[in-house]
Amino acid sequence: MTYRKIIRVAVVILIVISALPVAARSTFDIGLRSATLYDVDSSIAEDGFFHDLSEGKNWTIGVGLDVRLSAFHVSVLASSNHETVDAVDIYSSLSFDVPVINDFLYLTAGTGVTTGIVFPETGGSRLSYSGVQEESGESLPEVFTNSPLHFKAGVDAVFGPATFSLYYMRQSEKNLNDGFNDALISDGRNLLGVSLHLSVM
Repeated sequence: MTYRKIIRVAVVILIVISALPVAARSTFDIGLRSATLYDVDSSIAEDGFFHDLSEGKNWTIGVGLDVRLSAFHVSVLASSNHETVDAVDIYSSLSFDVPVINDFLYLTAGTGVTTGIVFPETGGSRLSYSGVQEESGESLPEVFTNSPLHFKAGVDAVFGPATFSLYYMRQSEKNLNDGFNDALISDGRNLLGVSLHLSVM
């Protein structure tokens, strides 16, 4: 390990340690998450974000896993796709919590990637990812870095082992390989999420 890598690891450890008293929640937590997402594409957004809120086709459901260390948490949510039954969307996110009322109300912000998985139409076909054709032969790490970025902001209300979350997610037209330059430019897709997290450890 080089000197620079050691410095980076030390900085990350110091940040985590300094965040312990700020987080005001248990140091470590693993939980299951269920969520429903209001999926707004560019055509709907032209008429207003909440224009088709009552349309069931614009809502999807998902389940996932959360792992939290102090004020940081990693989440993976698998959600149905509102456009086709032959695909699911995987939202992998890293977020940071800021307490508003300790042990009750928290603001959250984070970023991650959205990976679309398309199921094969025939038994002999392979899965395809994010619209990439199966003959491209991309490895899983390549699929991950080629997946579009997303940004999240929301609020968590904690009731013992249960946490209710309301958050907004903005899909970027950039991916990890593109870097974060102009990453906040939306690809026209915006989501509103409501979720329940239950701590299991």
